[in-house]
Amino acid sequence: KVKVQSPSSPSFPEFRNPFSSRRNLILVGLFIGLIFLGFLLFQKENKRITNEKTAKKEYEQKITNLEKISDPSVLYEIKTADGFFPEKISYSQNHIFFFNKNFQGIYDLSFERENLSLIKTDRKFDFVVADSGLVFGLSLPNSFSFYKNDTWKNQIMQMPSSAQISQASIYYKNFYLLDSKNCKIIKVGFGNDVFYAPSNWLKDGLKQDCSNIKSIALDGSLWILNKDSSIDVFRKGEFQKNLKINVFPEPKNIVKISAIVGSPYLYLLEPEQKRIIILEKEGKLLKQIQSDKFDNLKDITVSEDGKTVYLLNGNTVFQIEI
Repeated sequence: KVKVQSPSSPSFPEFRNPFSSRRNLILVGLFIGLIFLGFLLFQKENKRITNEKTAKKEYEQKITNLEKISDPSVLYEIKTADGFFPEKISYSQNHIFFFNKNFQGIYDLSFERENLSLIKTDRKFDFVVADSGLVFGLSLPNSFSFYKNDTWKNQIMQMPSSAQISQASIYYKNFYLLDSKNCKIIKVGFGNDVFYAPSNWLKDGLKQDCSNIKSIALDGSLWILNKDSSIDVFRKGEFQKNLKINVFPEPKNIVKISAIVGSPYLYLLEPEQKRIIILEKEGKLLKQIQSDKFDNLKDITVSEDGKTVYLLNGNTVFQIEI
């Protein structure tokens, strides 16, 4: 038998959809486009963040004006045989006077003699201030003293019976005292080697919670440092304005304000952040000075020309040129 072979089925070439390749190309293109768009968005966001950081840094620098000192100049190290530990200082005519309200006596650092000497007293003082080469002391509630020609002179004044004196400053030998209980500034004048009867310096008194006042300073105007680090300004016995301190880092606990006649600046002491802040009297920041060596700041006093600041840090006096 002859085997008849059946004809094989015809073969056709594989069909390829031209639209499928185009779709794949479109998808790939879209994918690449999305990646590129994401890259552009990332770059834009990164630039925005960088610009914000730069702007913030420039803003912070503008309100910082920070000068860091690694080794501040040491004027004097106080070491006494009687164990005296200074709490406060006051500068006048190339002398710095040191006192502690629990110590009977005041130490005098003379720049001319370059030595430290003890001014003996028969009493303890709650406040000591120096002006025009004289040293003044107040022993609460009403005993006023001044030191002249190596002699102390004392005078008992008739103070308001309810007065509670918590701050003291001096201006042209006149005492200005904060009566925090009655919210008044009491002026005790001085002239011809006698103290004059106390008077109320402010016309309307202080319209605030006077327990929040941290420090006062006089230079013709009255500068009141408040607990919130703002400063109230009085001139001729009347309130003028309130200054907000715009500085970075923000103040935490400024403890003292100083103002000098003829100087355009205010000097602020903030031990907690180891710095002093120097403002123009209109409130604009001049500079702030900070040092790790400012680790036990107690007080600040300023030379008559306002160009040198003296800082009491423990038993050390630092001298800072502005």
